[in-house]
Amino acid sequence: MINQTMARNMFITINIFKINTLHVIMLCGEKFINN
Repeated sequence: MINQTMARNMFITINIFKINTLHVIMLCGEKFINN
C-alpha cells in the first residue's frame, strides 16, 4: 500500500518533470524560430 507521503512526493516529482519538459520545449522552439 502506498502511503500519503510517497504519493505526494511522486506527484511533486511528476509536476517538476512536466514543467522542466515544457521549459526545454519552449527553449528549443525559441532557438528554432530565431534560426
